[in-house]
Amino acid sequence: MPMICRKKILTAWYPSFVTQENFYFWQTRPETLEKHLEGFMKKINKIMVCVDLSDYSIPTIAYAVAIAGNTNAEIHLINIINQRDINAVKMVTSYYPDRLDLQGYVKESTEERRKAIKKILKENFFEQKSNMVIHIGMGVPFEEILSTAKEQEMDLIIMGNKGKGNFARTLFGSQAEKVFRHSPIPVLSVRQGPHKRVDG
Repeated sequence: MPMICRKKILTAWYPSFVTQENFYFWQTRPETLEKHLEGFMKKINKIMVCVDLSDYSIPTIAYAVAIAGNTNAEIHLINIINQRDINAVKMVTSYYPDRLDLQGYVKESTEERRKAIKKILKENFFEQKSNMVIHIGMGVPFEEILSTAKEQEMDLIIMGNKGKGNFARTLFGSQAEKVFRHSPIPVLSVRQGPHKRVDG
């Protein structure tokens, strides 16, 4: 496991345990860190990755793959159809019932998002995709993330620190803070560079 990955995992579980001084010591003596990991880090069986379909999704999934490679964990990818968008469609359909159908919108959006995620996996994680499960939720993003994590008995949540689109605008900000504040399991934030959109 990469050294920076080890540091983030330890920091998530034991923030007071990881200092710059002892992490420098571990960098020079990786075998010592392995012993600490064995003794302190709980077994990770399931990892949830928040996917917003931007190109931030790829390195965020890659981070989960790196962790899963050392723990044989199952990776669950989640994307949320925002409740705000559902409410907007409901309002439009009340005025133009013949132009827009809520059920049709949800079905089409779900299929498009699932297809886009499958494309990312096929092009970037072909060997690992058989060990991944896709969840398309609907509602308030942070609530759906936490409820799905609980229902699926996740051990770790991984999020990018930036994103694109409706999912990103609600997830990265106050919603993200709520995930960190209320999650009963560790949450890791993966920092990325400049953004580009991944088309479905």
